[in-house]
Amino acid sequence: MKDKTLNILLIGGLGFIGQALINFLAHQIPESYEQIKIIVLTRSLINKQRIPETADSYYTGNAADALLLERILFEKKIHYIIHLAGVSTVAKASLNPADAYLDNVKMTNAICEACSEYRRIRGVILASTSLVYQGSHNQSQHFENELIDARNLNPYIKSKYLAEFRAFDITDFPIVILRLSNIYGPGDTHKRLIPLTIQRLLSGEQPQIYVDQKTKLSSKTDYLFIYDLTEAVYKIILRLESDKNHIPSSCSILNIGSGCTYYIEDIVRMLIHEIDPARKPVILTQSNIDFHYPEMNVEKAEKEFGFKATTSLSEGLKITVNAWKKNFNHSNERKEVQS
Repeated sequence: MKDKTLNILLIGGLGFIGQALINFLAHQIPESYEQIKIIVLTRSLINKQRIPETADSYYTGNAADALLLERILFEKKIHYIIHLAGVSTVAKASLNPADAYLDNVKMTNAICEACSEYRRIRGVILASTSLVYQGSHNQSQHFENELIDARNLNPYIKSKYLAEFRAFDITDFPIVILRLSNIYGPGDTHKRLIPLTIQRLLSGEQPQIYVDQKTKLSSKTDYLFIYDLTEAVYKIILRLESDKNHIPSSCSILNIGSGCTYYIEDIVRMLIHEIDPARKPVILTQSNIDFHYPEMNVEKAEKEFGFKATTSLSEGLKITVNAWKKNFNHSNERKEVQS
């Protein structure tokens, strides 16, 4: 009898992106299947409470352990791996560069080794970063096939780029590398621009905008809504699944973003408009703001996998703000009850 369950191993599934993927994928039903089961590999039992109920099961351990990965693949009959784990921020990698290289590169290496032994994997989706284009000399749109000079990249970006290199050694099964832009949306509580600005505004504080000392302009970058990212991952799985009998074993890079760049100042002012229009931002100056933020070309993702971002920045920010307001109000209610 044909197996009617599609089994996906999610490595690093307890963060903002991982939790959103679990909740989204667990409710999808691909053609010829009855359900998707998400198996989570987490580093520590301390994080067990953060695993969404929609996950089927979980393992604890280090994703750099190829033998552990191989055991999970065989026990759970895994079809696809989504790899999100590793050192996740520039700040952490800068403090411990060696850990960044060990985590981000060694984990990818272990996945490749385990899948080569397993021989039944249909595809691996590997999260990387669009920041690798800081090593490009291209002054217009960034394409997936352009050359990257990694010599001056910081430890975080360089470790991600080296992990990409390891994936390119694979010829046994398809690997899709996602060069992600800045992901935002409900559930993101990291110390990044959008959640920090929302938190400040809801707390009655003034948000901050950093501008260049000379030009008085803020930096500019691409932002992608989390629900668009979950849709992108699902479409990649569907494409790999439809081609599983004849897709060539190769490594493919995809730019995953909105295809648009936005000034940081504009984003902050949009959030002010949503939360507290009377609030004035604090303008701070810096002397080292990099203004070279050309857009990523995202046509390949649409052409090969049918993905195109559909959520506008204003719509995504509105959804994100509403989610924050709901949680913020509940938190205040609990504090009042406790007092």
